[in-house]
Amino acid sequence: MGKFTVHLTSFLLVQIVCASSVVGEVCEKKQYLELYQPGIIQCSFEEGFLGVQWYNSTEDGTSEIITYIRDVKDDPGFGSGDYDVWLNGSLFVRNVTVEHEGAFIVTHASSESAEVKQYNIQVQLFVKPQLEYPVIEECQDKRKICYMLYENPLELSCSVENVRPRISLIWNQRNSQRDKLLESNMTIIRNSEVTFTTLSTVKIHNNSPLLSVLVCSVNENTWILEENETLVILENGSEDISNSPIRHPVELHTTMILPCNDFNERILVWKRSTDRSETQKSF
Repeated sequence: MGKFTVHLTSFLLVQIVCASSVVGEVCEKKQYLELYQPGIIQCSFEEGFLGVQWYNSTEDGTSEIITYIRDVKDDPGFGSGDYDVWLNGSLFVRNVTVEHEGAFIVTHASSESAEVKQYNIQVQLFVKPQLEYPVIEECQDKRKICYMLYENPLELSCSVENVRPRISLIWNQRNSQRDKLLESNMTIIRNSEVTFTTLSTVKIHNNSPLLSVLVCSVNENTWILEENETLVILENGSEDISNSPIRHPVELHTTMILPCNDFNERILVWKRSTDRSETQKSF
């Protein structure tokens, strides 16, 4: 990149060498700030440096928002209390707003005789949703896994509400070999120019197997949620298994072990019923 000159102080005129190729050493190229919270754009300059200047744009002619030179802080950002500079050169933002998403520049001089380096940082804002996992509407408040019995074709809905940046959701059918991507419809709604709500639906038909596992997964910006997938076990009620019971005699008041030797799949659902009325399930 080219060279240009700036005044670090009223009596110090130096040349700046753009050093984006070494950003990873002291300032990460991409950083994340939570919207409407205090935030820090992190750098790690060595202690005792001469000074730093922070700009909230990469455009030429942009004025600095705060300076920190010879332990003296100045410029509008410091006077208003909106910004501060830590001892390692990091920029403190008192309240992160939408305007803070984009490029920031910090220029740094370790001493009067050292060259001044410039570091470009891309800031991505984020908002965590209230429920930090994909929510399957038909499963209500079951966070990790749920069970459903169905007899007619149904449609399942999965969503993540009020999140930033936006995310994508996909549906997969999970088996012992691999996940099979299912055809689904996804809608992304922009909320008040700040957050997004993603909704994905999938249709289930009666020709599905007796038991199947469907997974709603985040497919983009997976770092923002605590859990990136939610599972639902579906039992196809149209499959009649009542005519093939396996009878297993058990002595009263003894330990009962029910064998399941033919189990080759990843899905196993046990039901306990009395007079054909289901009372308990485990899986």
